[in-house]
Amino acid sequence: MNILTLLQCVNRTMLAVTIGNGLNEKITEFGNFLKTIAKPSLFVCVILVGFMFFSGNKGAEKGKSWLFWLLIGACLIFGGATVADMIEQTTTF
Repeated sequence: MNILTLLQCVNRTMLAVTIGNGLNEKITEFGNFLKTIAKPSLFVCVILVGFMFFSGNKGAEKGKSWLFWLLIGACLIFGGATVADMIEQTTTF
């Protein structure tokens, strides 16, 4: 293996690391953006579900369904963000 081939390998490796770091930053920014939007949206939807419970039997049935899916969505968004943060903190390149 000559020096030129070795330098090309190092350049490719550095490029891959740079692309990986940029992608990691973009994914982290997107996750933070989702969390920023999710909190107020969840708050508004929970208030709407409360109004549905007071609007009669049909509204209460619809409210129960909404509440179930709100909990599932909140667990997915915030649980996924927590797991991603944990993995990011424990792994380093």
